Amino acid sequence: MHHKAHLAHGERILIHAAAGGVGLAAVQLARAAGAEIFATAGSEDKRAYLRSLGIEHVMDSRSLAFADEIRAITQGEGVDVVLNCLTGDAVAVSVGVLRAHGRFLEIGKRDIYEDHKLGLYPFHQNLSYFAVDLIRMYGDRPERFAELLREVVDLADRRVIAPLPWRAFPMSRAQDAFRHIARAQHIGKVVLTFPDPEAQLSPPAPAASGELRAGASYLVTGGLGGLGLTVAAWMVEHGARHLALIGRHEPGAAASEAIAQLVQAGARVVVERADVSQPAEIEHVLAVIARELPPLRGVIHAAGVLDDGVLVHQTAARFAAVMAPKVAGSWNLHQATRALPLDFFVMFSGAGTLIGSPGQSNYAAANAFLDALAQARFAEGLPAQSIAWGPWSEVGLAASAARGGRLALHGVASLSPAEGVDALGRVMQDGAPHVAVLPLDVRQCFQSYPMLAESPLFEVLARNASDRPAAAAADAPLRRTLAGLPAEERQGALEHHLREQAARVLGLAPARIAPHEPLGNLGFDSLMTLELRNRIEASLGLKLSATVVWNYPTITALAEYLARKLDLAPAAAAARPAPEAAPSALAAAVRDLTEDEAAAALAETLGRLTKGDRHDHVR
Repeated sequence: MHHKAHLAHGERILIHAAAGGVGLAAVQLARAAGAEIFATAGSEDKRAYLRSLGIEHVMDSRSLAFADEIRAITQGEGVDVVLNCLTGDAVAVSVGVLRAHGRFLEIGKRDIYEDHKLGLYPFHQNLSYFAVDLIRMYGDRPERFAELLREVVDLADRRVIAPLPWRAFPMSRAQDAFRHIARAQHIGKVVLTFPDPEAQLSPPAPAASGELRAGASYLVTGGLGGLGLTVAAWMVEHGARHLALIGRHEPGAAASEAIAQLVQAGARVVVERADVSQPAEIEHVLAVIARELPPLRGVIHAAGVLDDGVLVHQTAARFAAVMAPKVAGSWNLHQATRALPLDFFVMFSGAGTLIGSPGQSNYAAANAFLDALAQARFAEGLPAQSIAWGPWSEVGLAASAARGGRLALHGVASLSPAEGVDALGRVMQDGAPHVAVLPLDVRQCFQSYPMLAESPLFEVLARNASDRPAAAAADAPLRRTLAGLPAEERQGALEHHLREQAARVLGLAPARIAPHEPLGNLGFDSLMTLELRNRIEASLGLKLSATVVWNYPTITALAEYLARKLDLAPAAAAARPAPEAAPSALAAAVRDLTEDEAAAALAETLGRLTKGDRHDHVR
């Protein structure tokens, strides 16, 4: 009314269905603009209510007589603006009551989506037609939507507009509320209220989409790789008897052996070499399935390619290679199967779209397309799930020790194949269109990616991580074991444990780690120190700072500090003050320095270190 129709003081506006929520809001805005109001409503009670508000010109919205009444009242001139929600002939009749330079605001959708015709002759008077769909605006122009909402809130704050009349129904009477709306009895808005002691929630029935049927066939892309074959074996174990496995290459020896085991377990397996990014090859595979197997009832799209590299080293060709099986492949499968009565359409995405994955911008972008496609299919009523997997051990693209170990340093552990297929079954039964499955050390992940704690998606996880108490000492068996040892043996036992934990983080034999050698010399970086800190916390039931390994950089120093913290140190050692407990004159002086002075002092110290004066300054 304001931004499109530019309703001005003294102009006339026709508001259809003016007793409804939108209509009554429009009445308030029209009055605020100083316009003359013409209103329609569908019952005498509603028309009486509008008159009680002081609206002089009130007519019947269920008759087309309103047009003649308006012409009579305005001596044939008509109105300047129509706010319309009526359908059918009432649309053309309403356009007909606009005078020159009039504006028609259409907030109904039925005639638009049914493509009803509207004659253009009235528009020779310089009329304007505006279709207003707030849902579309919210999706297409969210910034504009937010700007308009802020304007409305401001109008409410300034008491230019007042709350609408409403009738409340408890949640348990939702059916009555919808009947009330259907009978067009309401004035203003209808509201469902809760809590409602009469309301009961029924658990959803298990989704049939996750079931595997012996009389159906299932397609697995990437089906000749380790991950695809693991999924295929799980499907056969849970009742599938007809599988089509496709891959870009002929099956190797390991794949052939796995397929033979599927056949031995009672499954019929069709193997096709195909590139899912090529529509013709997908069509060929579906033709083979239609000819040789029972009707296709499910798709698992597990195909994928990795080509890691930092963004500045990525090229269009490298992006295209990674995008092809994910983006083009999923779209081709979507288009080729959308008319089929599938029970499920599952796409394997990656958790890098949620938490980030350095060097995998192409892979994360491709997986983000799968997530969006799942939402789009779901909105169309088609079966769809995109599963953002964490790394799998032993099989899959992240199964190498280098990849899995790197992710583990960020708090993302690997799923075993058994854990993965168990989660797959539960996710398919749940039916949600987008699910992430990954073993996550929330605290370590947030320390690696601190920006995640600010994401609404991770807000609950962040809160739970910060609120979670440290492991209780009673739940740390190693701590009890150490306490039971003679005092002179505790230090050695603790050092032995720390060497084992450090060795696991580095992937070395414990014997390679000397107790007095700084861990930094062995290749420890900041992420590794966090993993070692987490391992120590879990095994000893402690809460430690993120810098504890840097503060005590050798196994011996770390063991002495932990022994004191656990009150396990011998009396002589316990009597020694902890390094951080005795602030030095230097530390006190540093606290008094300005930032520039501190930078200069640091530069001077580093300069001395480069001249071989290292020992004293490190102390």
